Amino acid sequence: MTHPDTADTAGGFLLQALTKAGITAHPDGDGATHYIEVPYSTNGLIRVTGVSGRARENETDYPPAEHRGWGAIVYPDHVDGDCESTVFYESANRDLTDDTTHLINAIQAVISQHPR
Repeated sequence: MTHPDTADTAGGFLLQALTKAGITAHPDGDGATHYIEVPYSTNGLIRVTGVSGRARENETDYPPAEHRGWGAIVYPDHVDGDCESTVFYESANRDLTDDTTHLINAIQAVISQHPR
């Protein structure tokens, strides 16, 4: 699914930062939610979106000034249907640049535990 994650959105900013860090990612979602997916290893998948319970829950295509924190879930053995997941990053950081830096560090740590 295509979402309007451009440089003018928090999700677009995140996608650009992930690319600069050498991390492959793409926008996805199901109509009710928007998230950024980061595939890793054979079946690993990370999903990032606005933090649950806040104004931009399950969104990525909002103005950067409205950022209220990222949340990230790792699916170490993602397959279609049910699979185990763990929240490994959740913040209330309103500074998009700072929050994105911390998130990318956390993503790199997860990926390093499961090399391709």
